[in-house]
Amino acid sequence: MGRRKMTPEQRMSSPLRERLLSASAELFGQEGITPVGVDRIAAKAKVAKMSLYHYFKSKDQLVTAYLRRLAEQQLTALDVEVKGKDARESILGLFDVALKEFKRPGFRGCALSSASTELGPSAADQQAVILEAKEVVRSRIEGWAREAGIPDARDIAYQIILLREGAMILAWMESFHEPIVRARRQAAKIIGANP
Repeated sequence: MGRRKMTPEQRMSSPLRERLLSASAELFGQEGITPVGVDRIAAKAKVAKMSLYHYFKSKDQLVTAYLRRLAEQQLTALDVEVKGKDARESILGLFDVALKEFKRPGFRGCALSSASTELGPSAADQQAVILEAKEVVRSRIEGWAREAGIPDARDIAYQIILLREGAMILAWMESFHEPIVRARRQAAKIIGANP
């Protein structure tokens, strides 16, 4: 009797797939995406390499799934942070999430931005996932700015994104949280909120 084929839904929710994504996240977070091969991911997940290819046809497909998961986690962290806050506080909540990210081991700035830089423009599928996640955040900021009655909400959203991205890069480079704190203060001035 042969193995039953899994449906796409079963494949997406498989515990083995979850182990592979968790192992990937750990290794990619520590070492970056490019230097980590599928052999190491399979070994870390304690699965056969063929099992990895059962769930992901290629490393690129695995990286895309990892980035989708990362984007979902970042949006969930933002949702948790801003729950019950008014629009201006929600905008500042982006920086509070950044401070929490800074405190986690292996911080290298925004993980999605770092992945984008590492993978480069030839990784079209992965870049699309990253850009979509960034656009969701920018759109939320714009919505909060409109809700708060802040003029030029679209422009404000871009300013806030630039402040946050730059602050996270500097915090990583300096191994110090002060750039994020200063960026939060500047964002508060921009949107007319208490720092």
